[in-house]
Amino acid sequence: GRERAWVERLEAEVERGFGFSAGLDAGRLVVIDVKPGRPAAAAGLRAGDAVIEVRGRALDRSMLLQAPAIFRFAEGESEVEMVVEREGERVRLMVRP
Repeated sequence: GRERAWVERLEAEVERGFGFSAGLDAGRLVVIDVKPGRPAAAAGLRAGDAVIEVRGRALDRSMLLQAPAIFRFAEGESEVEMVVEREGERVRLMVRP
């Protein structure tokens, strides 16, 4: 229903930005697919990564509602720092347009 529509919208928006799709799993944003040749792939993002920080801010429930905008580059932005949890470890990634 409503959550599914939100996830579909998130996927469409994120693909126009960083180039990955993600879904909610136990309240966490987990990467489903990374598009080859897009900024997220170049940064090293992998399917299964859980996004925990973007631009130095923890990705909490309130930020999830803004997720489509969070995962696009702002005008003139040269890189975006993301922190993901991968196999129990925190991994810092720099995403560049």
